[in-house]
Amino acid sequence: MVSFTLSPKRDLNLNNLRVALFNFVVSRQKGEGFIIVVDDINLDSKNSKEAQNLDILKKFAIDTQKIVYRSKNLNIYQEFAYRLVKDKKAFVCFCQGSNCTNNCKELSNQDLKSLKDSGKEFNIKVFKPLKEYSFNDVIFGDQKSTIEQINEFTILNIDGTPTEIFTSAIDAMVMGISLIIREEEFLKDSIKEIYIRELLGFNQEIKYAHIPKILSKEEILIKDLFKDGFIPDAIINYIFLLNLEPPKELFYLPDVIDWFDITKVSNKRVEFDLERLKSLNKKHLQKMDSIKISSIFGFRDSDIGELLKIFLNSVNTINELEEKFKPLFSKKECSSDMKKLSKIILEAPFIESYDNFINYLKQKTQFTENELIASLKALLLGNKDSNIELKDIYPYIKSYLLEVAQCQ
Repeated sequence: MVSFTLSPKRDLNLNNLRVALFNFVVSRQKGEGFIIVVDDINLDSKNSKEAQNLDILKKFAIDTQKIVYRSKNLNIYQEFAYRLVKDKKAFVCFCQGSNCTNNCKELSNQDLKSLKDSGKEFNIKVFKPLKEYSFNDVIFGDQKSTIEQINEFTILNIDGTPTEIFTSAIDAMVMGISLIIREEEFLKDSIKEIYIRELLGFNQEIKYAHIPKILSKEEILIKDLFKDGFIPDAIINYIFLLNLEPPKELFYLPDVIDWFDITKVSNKRVEFDLERLKSLNKKHLQKMDSIKISSIFGFRDSDIGELLKIFLNSVNTINELEEKFKPLFSKKECSSDMKKLSKIILEAPFIESYDNFINYLKQKTQFTENELIASLKALLLGNKDSNIELKDIYPYIKSYLLEVAQCQ
């Protein structure tokens, strides 16, 4: 079983998505289930971003069918914590601050009962280990911690809620997780989780793979990438190019499932490269089915799709593409020459070829070719200086000329 922990308290960013995708791909490769664990303990439901984040995961074809909420398992975490206290592997601490005196560690059951009855706040901590711990991370290699580095640490807070380290340790144990893939910032927590599970008598090996961060000056939120006109296929492609050597530059999620190897991921941090993402976005839009790309703009027409791909020669994102495409179907502010052209086109018969269309307009207007092309570009494209060649787009707009060649 493989899982991804989703925080409903913050927006999904590029590093979070990378972890989700790695987990999902590995689950498909191993033929195991995929669980989304929602970390909703102490969540203000009014500010929850759960629905938004789950919707984002769906856009990346990540399975969101199996969801576990930590808040519903609160009693399970508490039961495990109290079991450790009962077994003298953890202790109830009434001290303030991080350091606990020996007085708490040596309290009798009667002392504990008296303090609990008094309503005094307490948390639960595990005792300092008696030995050093180590494990081999799939990406970062051998990891070791001394007794002092692990020390004694809190597993249950004074409000009865479990700490992140404790929930992660228990989740992996009770859900049958075989491999934990997460961000490198949790690398030091892993030995403590291993220690917790050993205290509880859990001996099954759980492997870890910590992913190096994608560095950027500002947090890269997925919702912002969508707003900026990037599509899921391009973002997936970008993510799996980092720290890896894929067989080709351009690919899709099903391809990744075929060749991805978590053991081949480099442990080097990488800088976010916006230009590379733009380039991939452009290539994926160019490869998109013509009807599908036209549907982004409210059409289901392969001609419109092919027209959009011509515009893609000079843009990278959906937003930039819209800026090029939108004026086509907008009424233009027209000069007298443009108005003359518009009237002729609206009254003209359907003309199949571009050359015949231009010759027809020349005869009707008596414009020079340069005058005709400039006015026609302004009328059709909204820009007389556009670098788009009319002969390239005419095959795809000839059926729409009555809508395109309109003045305000």
